[in-house]
Amino acid sequence: MLPSAWYSPLMFIWQDLPRWANRLGWGFVSAVLGAMKPTFNRARARHGLPPIGSMRSHLLDEPHYLLACDPELAPVPPDWDMSRITITGPWFYDDAAAIDPDVEAFLQAGTPPVYVGFGSMVNDDVAAVTRMIVEGAAASGRRVLMSKGWAGLGEGSLPAYVKVVHGPMPHAKLFPRMAAVVHHGGSGTTANALRAGVPQVIVPHIMDQFYFAHRLEELGVAPRAVPIKKLAAASLARSLDAALALDPAPRLAFAERLRAGDGIARAIAILERTTENRGQTTISRGAEKRGLSPV
Repeated sequence: MLPSAWYSPLMFIWQDLPRWANRLGWGFVSAVLGAMKPTFNRARARHGLPPIGSMRSHLLDEPHYLLACDPELAPVPPDWDMSRITITGPWFYDDAAAIDPDVEAFLQAGTPPVYVGFGSMVNDDVAAVTRMIVEGAAASGRRVLMSKGWAGLGEGSLPAYVKVVHGPMPHAKLFPRMAAVVHHGGSGTTANALRAGVPQVIVPHIMDQFYFAHRLEELGVAPRAVPIKKLAAASLARSLDAALALDPAPRLAFAERLRAGDGIARAIAILERTTENRGQTTISRGAEKRGLSPV
């Protein structure tokens, strides 16, 4: 969401555009936001709020940003104002919940399975996607652990080597036990899979998922992505074979660095320091207004 000539706007699927095209893309985004301003200001007026002058400035011109991303996965472009931006590293939520007993029994009953889950992404033909996943991910005798997700994957009769989970699962506990992880490329799932150090296949659906898929391929951590519109059993099987054949060194290096980092602790320290400084400034200004010497 922070503009740069070095990458495409969030909504674009193209990741190899020249810098002049990226600038045009961000100009397009600003124009779209600008077209929303009259409606936005009418809504503000109904709540007794003053109108804004620029949608882009209102949404993006914050005094400071904390970016919860890995700087190697998402490198800082040269045209960012780093006085307003701090890269903290990912913020991992390690769910204290245990793995579901049925899932645990499935894991212990055979070889590590391939996890497939698309999170909050939905699909118009869930039966077809489920069939492609089963046929592609299970090629070469692989077992499959499928997350139902918002799309409702896994409906209908499935072979015994496929286990469907209907609720949320703690990725931090689950992913290290997988043979590979097939996912949509969302920022959180990507970071958890990187920290687990497992092979990945990205099936991007929208927006930043194409960016992460592109970066993982560039870094040698994952093969070329399979966009959801091009997903087929054969392409998924080939991508899994390619992911498992990649040199493990880059993904293991990622895992080691992410396990050693603590983005949440760094973010908390920055917030506490900022709050303390702003609190002292507020007290000083208040004292000055009353003709007192600030303590």
